[in-house]
Amino acid sequence: MAEEEQLNARKERKQEWQNKATQLAKRYKFDDAEKIEGDVDEKNEKRLADKELVLVVKQRYGREDGYQSPWQFPEISTRQGEPLRQSAERCVGELLMGDVSIQGNAPISVFTLRYPKPMADAKKKSGSKVFFYNAILGAKTAIKLNTTEFPEYAWVSAEEFVKRVPGTNYRSAVRTSFLQ
Repeated sequence: MAEEEQLNARKERKQEWQNKATQLAKRYKFDDAEKIEGDVDEKNEKRLADKELVLVVKQRYGREDGYQSPWQFPEISTRQGEPLRQSAERCVGELLMGDVSIQGNAPISVFTLRYPKPMADAKKKSGSKVFFYNAILGAKTAIKLNTTEFPEYAWVSAEEFVKRVPGTNYRSAVRTSFLQ
Protein backbone atom coordinates (compact mmCIF):
# COMPACT_ATOMS: atom_id res chain seq x y z
CA MET A 1 0.00 0.00 0.00
CA ALA A 2 2.82 2.42 0.84
CA GLU A 3 4.35 1.84 -2.61
CA GLU A 4 1.06 2.64 -4.31
CA GLU A 5 0.70 5.83 -2.24
CA GLN A 6 4.24 6.91 -3.18
CA LEU A 7 3.54 6.20 -6.84
CA ASN A 8 0.34 8.25 -6.71
CA ALA A 9 2.13 11.06 -4.87
CA ARG A 10 4.84 11.09 -7.58
CA LYS A 11 2.20 11.18 -10.32
CA GLU A 12 0.42 14.07 -8.59
CA ARG A 13 3.70 15.96 -8.14
CA LYS A 14 4.60 15.39 -11.80
CA GLN A 15 1.21 16.72 -12.87
CA GLU A 16 1.61 19.76 -10.60
CA TRP A 17 5.02 20.50 -12.17
CA GLN A 18 3.61 20.12 -15.69
CA ASN A 19 0.74 22.48 -14.85
CA LYS A 20 3.18 25.00 -13.35
CA ALA A 21 5.41 24.74 -16.46
CA THR A 22 2.41 25.42 -18.69
CA GLN A 23 1.44 28.45 -16.59
CA LEU A 24 5.00 29.84 -16.70
CA ALA A 25 5.24 29.27 -20.47
CA LYS A 26 2.05 31.25 -20.99
CA ARG A 27 3.02 33.98 -18.52
CA TYR A 28 6.54 34.52 -19.86
CA LYS A 29 5.73 33.59 -23.46
CA PHE A 30 8.34 30.84 -23.67
CA ASP A 31 6.36 29.38 -26.51
CA ASP A 32 7.19 32.50 -28.57
CA ALA A 33 10.92 31.60 -28.58
CA GLU A 34 10.64 29.86 -31.94
CA LYS A 35 9.14 32.98 -33.49
CA ILE A 36 12.02 35.06 -32.09
CA GLU A 37 14.73 32.55 -33.11
CA GLY A 38 13.52 32.50 -36.67
CA ASP A 39 13.22 36.27 -36.85
CA VAL A 40 15.49 37.74 -39.49
CA ASP A 41 14.94 41.36 -38.46
CA GLU A 42 18.47 42.38 -37.46
CA LYS A 43 17.13 45.48 -35.71
CA ASN A 44 15.45 43.19 -33.14
CA GLU A 45 17.79 42.60 -30.18
CA LYS A 46 15.69 39.61 -29.13
CA ARG A 47 16.27 37.61 -32.34
CA LEU A 48 18.21 34.34 -32.25
CA ALA A 49 17.35 33.74 -28.60
CA ASP A 50 19.78 30.82 -28.32
CA LYS A 51 22.84 32.95 -29.25
CA GLU A 52 24.69 35.92 -27.88
CA LEU A 53 24.23 38.98 -30.06
CA VAL A 54 26.26 42.16 -30.31
CA LEU A 55 25.32 45.53 -31.71
CA VAL A 56 27.18 46.73 -34.79
CA VAL A 57 26.59 50.13 -36.34
CA LYS A 58 27.52 52.44 -39.15
CA GLN A 59 28.40 55.62 -37.29
CA ARG A 60 28.45 59.26 -38.48
CA TYR A 61 30.61 60.77 -35.70
CA GLY A 62 28.48 63.91 -35.80
CA ARG A 63 29.34 64.59 -39.43
CA GLU A 64 26.66 65.98 -41.72
CA ASP A 65 28.37 65.31 -45.06
CA GLY A 66 26.80 61.85 -45.51
CA TYR A 67 29.82 59.96 -44.10
CA GLN A 68 29.16 56.58 -42.46
CA SER A 69 31.82 54.39 -40.90
CA PRO A 70 32.20 50.76 -41.89
CA TRP A 71 30.32 48.32 -39.63
CA GLN A 72 31.77 48.45 -36.10
CA PHE A 73 30.84 48.62 -32.44
CA PRO A 74 29.41 51.96 -31.25
CA GLU A 75 32.11 54.30 -30.00
CA ILE A 76 32.63 57.74 -28.57
CA SER A 77 35.73 59.88 -27.98
CA THR A 78 37.08 60.15 -24.46
CA ARG A 79 37.05 63.66 -23.03
CA GLN A 80 40.20 65.15 -21.55
CA GLY A 81 40.73 63.60 -18.09
CA GLU A 82 37.70 61.30 -18.37
CA PRO A 83 38.22 57.73 -17.14
CA LEU A 84 37.63 55.02 -19.76
CA ARG A 85 34.69 53.48 -17.92
CA GLN A 86 33.01 56.86 -17.66
CA SER A 87 33.45 57.29 -21.43
CA ALA A 88 31.81 53.89 -21.96
CA GLU A 89 28.90 54.88 -19.70
CA ARG A 90 28.53 58.18 -21.58
CA CYS A 91 28.51 56.26 -24.88
CA VAL A 92 25.69 54.06 -23.60
CA GLY A 93 23.79 57.06 -22.21
CA GLU A 94 24.11 59.30 -25.29
CA LEU A 95 23.96 56.76 -28.08
CA LEU A 96 22.06 53.73 -26.75
CA MET A 97 19.15 54.96 -24.69
CA GLY A 98 17.63 52.20 -22.56
CA ASP A 99 18.40 49.70 -19.83
CA VAL A 100 22.08 48.99 -20.60
CA SER A 101 24.87 48.56 -18.06
CA ILE A 102 28.63 48.45 -18.51
CA GLN A 103 30.26 45.34 -17.06
CA GLY A 104 33.50 45.73 -15.13
CA ASN A 105 35.92 48.61 -14.67
CA ALA A 106 38.55 47.51 -17.16
CA PRO A 107 38.17 47.25 -20.93
CA ILE A 108 37.93 43.74 -22.37
CA SER A 109 40.14 44.64 -25.33
CA VAL A 110 41.93 47.42 -27.19
CA PHE A 111 42.39 48.12 -30.89
CA THR A 112 45.14 50.36 -32.27
CA LEU A 113 43.77 52.36 -35.16
CA ARG A 114 46.30 53.69 -37.67
CA TYR A 115 45.13 56.80 -39.51
CA PRO A 116 45.61 57.18 -43.26
CA LYS A 117 48.40 59.66 -44.01
CA PRO A 118 46.16 62.66 -44.86
CA MET A 119 44.20 62.20 -41.61
CA ALA A 120 47.39 61.63 -39.60
CA ASP A 121 48.87 64.83 -41.02
CA ALA A 122 45.70 66.81 -40.27
CA LYS A 123 45.39 65.45 -36.71
CA LYS A 124 49.15 65.57 -36.10
CA LYS A 125 49.12 62.03 -34.73
CA SER A 126 49.49 58.60 -36.31
CA GLY A 127 46.40 56.98 -34.83
CA SER A 128 44.38 56.28 -31.73
CA LYS A 129 43.38 53.51 -29.38
CA VAL A 130 39.85 52.12 -29.22
CA PHE A 131 38.95 50.45 -25.91
CA PHE A 132 36.10 47.94 -25.70
CA TYR A 133 33.79 47.25 -22.76
CA ASN A 134 31.10 44.62 -22.37
CA ALA A 135 27.59 45.92 -21.85
CA ILE A 136 24.52 43.96 -20.82
CA LEU A 137 20.97 44.76 -21.90
CA GLY A 138 18.30 44.86 -19.26
CA ALA A 139 15.13 42.93 -19.93
CA LYS A 140 12.71 45.67 -18.94
CA THR A 141 12.98 48.26 -21.69
CA ALA A 142 13.66 48.22 -25.38
CA ILE A 143 16.88 49.81 -26.57
CA LYS A 144 16.52 53.00 -28.58
CA LEU A 145 19.45 54.05 -30.70
CA ASN A 146 20.37 57.56 -31.69
CA THR A 147 19.50 57.05 -35.37
CA THR A 148 21.01 60.41 -36.31
CA GLU A 149 24.39 59.08 -35.19
CA PHE A 150 23.71 55.48 -36.25
CA PRO A 151 21.90 55.52 -39.61
CA GLU A 152 22.30 51.74 -39.82
CA TYR A 153 22.54 49.15 -37.07
CA ALA A 154 22.16 45.40 -36.58
CA TRP A 155 22.15 42.86 -33.75
CA VAL A 156 24.39 40.07 -35.01
CA SER A 157 25.72 36.69 -33.90
CA ALA A 158 29.42 35.77 -34.00
CA GLU A 159 29.03 34.22 -37.46
CA GLU A 160 27.20 37.28 -38.81
CA PHE A 161 29.77 39.60 -37.22
CA VAL A 162 32.65 37.97 -39.11
CA LYS A 163 30.80 38.34 -42.41
CA ARG A 164 29.74 41.94 -41.83
CA VAL A 165 32.59 43.72 -40.03
CA PRO A 166 35.64 44.45 -42.20
CA GLY A 167 39.23 44.27 -41.00
CA THR A 168 40.76 41.18 -39.50
CA ASN A 169 42.72 43.25 -36.96
CA TYR A 170 39.52 44.87 -35.67
CA ARG A 171 37.71 41.51 -35.53
CA SER A 172 40.69 39.97 -33.75
CA ALA A 173 40.67 42.75 -31.13
CA VAL A 174 37.01 42.16 -30.30
CA ARG A 175 36.91 38.35 -30.45
CA THR A 176 36.44 38.23 -26.66
CA SER A 177 32.96 39.70 -27.18
CA PHE A 178 31.81 36.23 -28.22
CA LEU A 179 32.57 34.02 -25.22
CA GLN A 180 29.72 31.55 -25.68
